[in-house]
Amino acid sequence: MPNERRPRPHDIRHTHASMMLAAGMDMYELSRRLGHESVKTTVDRYSHLVEGAHARGASIADAAFG
Repeated sequence: MPNERRPRPHDIRHTHASMMLAAGMDMYELSRRLGHESVKTTVDRYSHLVEGAHARGASIADAAFG
């Protein structure tokens, strides 16, 4: 079908990264898995997918400093 859009390798890679974050993989692990030179690249591209990251971070800090 001429109008059918097939997924590109990049689309599959992005889906994989999204699924790994949803399953609980952290950014550093994902960065290594994707082969990014810097974790900043991973954070810049995928941080919008990590719901509640700020609240979770605040909770961890609160528990640590109690």
